[in-house]
Amino acid sequence: TAFYRADAILSRPGDEANMVAERFSRGLGAAGHDQTSIWTDNWSLTLCDPQNFTLDLPLNDTPVSLMLSLNAPRQQDPDGTTPIRGYSLPRAAVTGQIGDQSVTGTAWFDHFWGEVPLPGGPLAYDRLILHLDDGSALTLLRSRRRDGAGIATLDGALIGPDGQGTSLDDQAVDLMPTANWSSEDEAGRDPVAWRLAGAGLILDIAPFRDDQRAPFLAPIWSGGVTVTGTKDGQPVTGTGILQLSGYEE
Repeated sequence: TAFYRADAILSRPGDEANMVAERFSRGLGAAGHDQTSIWTDNWSLTLCDPQNFTLDLPLNDTPVSLMLSLNAPRQQDPDGTTPIRGYSLPRAAVTGQIGDQSVTGTAWFDHFWGEVPLPGGPLAYDRLILHLDDGSALTLLRSRRRDGAGIATLDGALIGPDGQGTSLDDQAVDLMPTANWSSEDEAGRDPVAWRLAGAGLILDIAPFRDDQRAPFLAPIWSGGVTVTGTKDGQPVTGTGILQLSGYEE
């Protein structure tokens, strides 16, 4: 029987804490997927038509209902040689409701499948997704060994307002932590603020609030961030999400 896991995090700048929830299911009707839907209990992501998804997510008694427009440039692996296949929509338009509040925004939508090889042992990662006010979008994934051995690797892409993508790696950009946070009962320290430099970018990334750790089965720090800096010498701002794993060890 297939095993399903779903988690959700709602991070808003003015809230005292994030809303978080995690669910597990063996399937058997309670969770599953078909050609148009993914669901677990009463959470669902449904393809309404070729251009639009709806997301329905009752989260801690706060209903979240969003429409994601997929009419956006698609980024994907061009040669199909990697063990992970899929695509990303860096600037999907969003409209909907969070509770009784109407919202609009921009989303980064990923759909990937396959098996991840683990050379050298289990991995931990830092993931950064940003939307900048000039219409650009950026994703970075920093992977490292959980035991601290070896050297961290950095991979990502910068998507311009025209939808053209530029690959990024640790030769093109530097990503360095600038501030750490840890709760009183944790041994680890989460690097919650960063500076990114390279590829025409100098960006300072700061969290909505320091404490955005989600107590999932596999713990993760995940939450909203703001961005200030320059792109090709011009001022730029933005928002995004930062995810950190492995620091509790």
